[in-house]
Amino acid sequence: MYMYSGHDSTISNILLALGVWEPQLPVYNIMVLIELHRTLDSGYGVKVFLRNTTAVAPHPLTIPGCEQLCPYDTFLQLTSQVVLKDLDTACKVDDPDFVVPTAAPP
Repeated sequence: MYMYSGHDSTISNILLALGVWEPQLPVYNIMVLIELHRTLDSGYGVKVFLRNTTAVAPHPLTIPGCEQLCPYDTFLQLTSQVVLKDLDTACKVDDPDFVVPTAAPP
């Protein structure tokens, strides 16, 4: 299991990238769950849930072009436009005077 923490803008951007964002002000403790499931045919699928209140359980979201359990290959295809393919190119700095900052001491 992997868990990541983010800000409300991170949550809204993930949901926007998946095509399931309903414009709203993200509430405190909003949470997105992205689950990877093994299917009966030994394949994989992805489920997405949103919890925007602590009063009820997270509710499932359906990615456009998918069912609630989105086949993994379909999920990869549908998200391919928002996933970086070449991190080195995306993070390249063109300023010849730029100096990479050193890590701060602990």
